[in-house]
Amino acid sequence: MEFTMGRALNYTNLLASLLLVFLFSVNLGAQSWTLVDSIATLTPSSVAVDLSGRIYFSTSEGGILQFSEAGDSLRAFQPSGQEPPDLFTWQMLRTQAYFPFQQSLLIIDQNLNEVSHVTLPETVLGNAFLGADQHVWYVNSERLLIKYNPVLDQTVLSTSLQWYLQPSSIILSLHEYQNRLYIQFSQQVIILDLYGNYLSKLSIETEKPVRFLKNNLYFTDSEKIELVGLYDNEIKEMLLPNNVSPDHLLLTENFLHIFRNNYWYRYQKQTLP
Repeated sequence: MEFTMGRALNYTNLLASLLLVFLFSVNLGAQSWTLVDSIATLTPSSVAVDLSGRIYFSTSEGGILQFSEAGDSLRAFQPSGQEPPDLFTWQMLRTQAYFPFQQSLLIIDQNLNEVSHVTLPETVLGNAFLGADQHVWYVNSERLLIKYNPVLDQTVLSTSLQWYLQPSSIILSLHEYQNRLYIQFSQQVIILDLYGNYLSKLSIETEKPVRFLKNNLYFTDSEKIELVGLYDNEIKEMLLPNNVSPDHLLLTENFLHIFRNNYWYRYQKQTLP
């Protein structure tokens, strides 16, 4: 009798699982893309997009290139060093360029003019990030989260991350976005307020960079894009066109930009998640 009931329960669970898989597949399959353009280009070391849709590349020689969302070349900027920076968008019309070996942070405006330059006072794990209050966030080699005032050369906040990180965890990136701080490390993102207080944690199945679009955090996972709602934790998924595995990916309100094998592919989104 117990065996019969177990088989019945397993069969019911199997049917439910198949139904969920079917519905999930339909949801993914409903996403469609139209290839608008493919542009032969340099392989960028890092990419970013600002809120106006302009695209930024960093090159292996340390240059920063700016393009329109249509792929037209707009401007170029060559810092004094030859190190390729990691690029992060900041507010609407400015971009951050972080130089890991120099341990410095450069802010440039929409015309690629230098606005400010900060040299960090100690070794940084991941990247440094300039907050909206003009203080710099970073994680030092002792895994302390630091908020640094570059004008006064003073630490204004210091808090340990030891409760959230495993000894083997690698800090991948740090972002301030919509009055919260997001620290990405191996398979997880921890979320803090702007006083360094812990709010929540996201488990993610990637070590590729996380990015932000409106009220979503997104990243690539195998052959799809996964979006996580910042305030409701709702998860939505979109299949990548042709099941490609991009070197870099940027998602905007209207377009998907894929960088792969020295080409920049621009896709129009037909449906939004």
